[in-house]
Amino acid sequence: MRIEDVFIDTFNILKDNFIVLFISFIILCFLSTISFGILAPFLLAGFIMMYKNAHEGKTITIDMIFVYKNKFLPLLGLVIVMLISIGIGTMLLIIPGLILSTMWLVAIPAMANEELSISEAIGASKKYINEIGFPRVFAIIIIMFILYMIIGFTFKTGNFIISFLFCFINIYVYGIIGVLYSKALQYET
Repeated sequence: MRIEDVFIDTFNILKDNFIVLFISFIILCFLSTISFGILAPFLLAGFIMMYKNAHEGKTITIDMIFVYKNKFLPLLGLVIVMLISIGIGTMLLIIPGLILSTMWLVAIPAMANEELSISEAIGASKKYINEIGFPRVFAIIIIMFILYMIIGFTFKTGNFIISFLFCFINIYVYGIIGVLYSKALQYET
């Protein structure tokens, strides 16, 4: 797997399905905001899996964002564990947080797509990332981290431009996760 293929595949999926993905992302953001983030995990799982399905040549629709509502509590638990662990790792010197972010990158779609517990989803994510190649995925994480930092330091917080850029970047970043998960599953077969 080449790093540039992940970026190109994600861009092509976004380009070919822009309206569906953009509306779905607006729904994700709105419902996540009014629920104080409680609904975000299962909505995010649905959004990421839309990219996975598109990468596999399947048609995607807006309602797919709600597909994983039956996994609400497990996904919420997984996200809480991930946020606490990655947060602690980031406070320790940033690098441990980036390493955990890399190893656990596809834990959410793994839990959504497979019947896994929190620890099994984290383990599956580590396995998938190692199969793809940790250095490659880590490079993608570093590129995205640098992009976030550039935008964050270039524009003032609360600026409409920065909000729009972060929105667009997040649509793309979540797509990268879906494409990586799809590619990881291809390694399985």
